[in-house]
Amino acid sequence: MQISSSFFSDLLRLALLHTYGGVWLDATVLLTKPLTKDYINLDHFVFQRDPEESDKAFWEGPHTAYWSWNPGYRVKMLNSIIFAKKDSVMIQTMLSLMLHYWQTQNKIIDYFFFQILYDELINGKMNHVKPPIVSDILPHILRVLVYGDSYPISTKELFNKVGMHKLTYIDPEKIARLDKILTDSRNF
Repeated sequence: MQISSSFFSDLLRLALLHTYGGVWLDATVLLTKPLTKDYINLDHFVFQRDPEESDKAFWEGPHTAYWSWNPGYRVKMLNSIIFAKKDSVMIQTMLSLMLHYWQTQNKIIDYFFFQILYDELINGKMNHVKPPIVSDILPHILRVLVYGDSYPISTKELFNKVGMHKLTYIDPEKIARLDKILTDSRNF
């Protein structure tokens, strides 16, 4: 199979976490404070869809490829930020399954293959290593602000809640907006 860069990245993050443990951060993740130690002692940690999210309509609107709270929807975690112990049971299982898939299939069935596989495992045979649910909207809020949208949380409150922010590749206008948000945040 011709391996895509996103599938290769998924294999790489799993192989590194399995071998060394630690934290995987995509290149588009911005840290606004030191990494939290809350997740280090868990088998693994990922931000997940919180079924109790109060602002579902906002997130489902413009982001339908990723955001949904429909019970049948399988993309319910963020794989841009992953904490894992060396030899994590979940990471080892996902790596083995993804390597097997790569060796036996000739195309990726879905861009969100990683997230769908995780959902199947964590809600099935791997339920015993399910980390606490911390909403995957938290790392996305700063991106919303950088894009010029409003969100009902102050920057101070956001930075107090989370120090890991999933951005995307952005143009100079958005970089200027991010710079202003970060500069303004130093004043609190």
